[in-house]
Amino acid sequence: MKKFIILFLTLLATLCFATFFTGCEIINKFISEEQPEQPIITVEYFTAQGEVLTGLTIDGKKLENVVVPETINGVKITTIGEKAFYDAQKIKTVELPDSITSIDKEAFYGCKNMTEIELSSNINYLDEWAFYGCSSLESIEIPAGISEIKDNTFRECRSLSNVTFPSNITKIGKKAFEKCIAFTNVHLSASIEILDDDAFTNCNGVTAFSVDSDSKYFKAIDGNLYSKDGKTFLYYALAKTAKTFTVPEGVETLGYASFANEMELETVNVASSVKSLGYECFSACQNLQFVTFGGANSRLHTIGHRAFFNAVKLFSIEAPETLRFVGSYAFSYCAKLSKVYSYLSLSDWDSLSINTPADNSRFTNASIRVYM
Repeated sequence: MKKFIILFLTLLATLCFATFFTGCEIINKFISEEQPEQPIITVEYFTAQGEVLTGLTIDGKKLENVVVPETINGVKITTIGEKAFYDAQKIKTVELPDSITSIDKEAFYGCKNMTEIELSSNINYLDEWAFYGCSSLESIEIPAGISEIKDNTFRECRSLSNVTFPSNITKIGKKAFEKCIAFTNVHLSASIEILDDDAFTNCNGVTAFSVDSDSKYFKAIDGNLYSKDGKTFLYYALAKTAKTFTVPEGVETLGYASFANEMELETVNVASSVKSLGYECFSACQNLQFVTFGGANSRLHTIGHRAFFNAVKLFSIEAPETLRFVGSYAFSYCAKLSKVYSYLSLSDWDSLSINTPADNSRFTNASIRVYM
């Protein structure tokens, strides 16, 4: 009897294992049959995989005016895939069907001769780098379904002068419009809550920023952009022609690259309330010669990394009593910097934290006049 029970249990265990693995095979087969990999379809000008337009054929790359079909091989096209039109040099105009809801990363990257693209009103997703380097693109209307302009989306679109934002845009990402030099006026709607670093850096044609009066996050004063509370100076309009500018009292931070590549200013008087200069704040300001920080009343604590990098004509600068940190490369290539007007005691000067001293030698080796 005991042997019989052991034999029975052995047979039962074997049957259970066999059933388990057979079941797994059936499940795997079911999954593979239900979700087959989509084949790549090639038609005259385009390649597609399922609902995604993946690229251009050899003949497609010869087109100047592209009309994307709504269906390919009977399948509705909903997505312009990653790098689908990457570096397509011949294209001048593109028309997208209403079926398109998504444009993926680098979809039109480097289409440098494309002057016009008609976007579907149904698009609700626009990925980063999508139009990078489309240097002939002149205008674009962002579809209403888009709530965020992602990083680098329109970077170096050098002819882009007219962008229509929908009212629900909440964020503009890093370098989203960097080097869009044809911009003359940048208007921020009240819906925009976040401007990431470098969003409008090197937009040298901007004469003024403007903001909806009911914005809770930003405001413009004399065409320059500030945080709503006035504590952060975000952007100086680079196409201004003034030689002198005074940062108003109440500002505490000069933002990331806020004056970078400004070509006209010779003197900047920074308010005594300012505590820190952001990364590349005055980088490559080619005619900047004199910078003051409010003298003995200054609260400046930090000069950020590369703050005056390549400010080749910078001649003199103040070192307030409150200054404690100078970032790496802050004064690199400031070949004419020769005078520092210091409110620091000699002991405080000696204890000043200076990153990469060799690269800030123009600052440390300048003629220092100490005010006591």
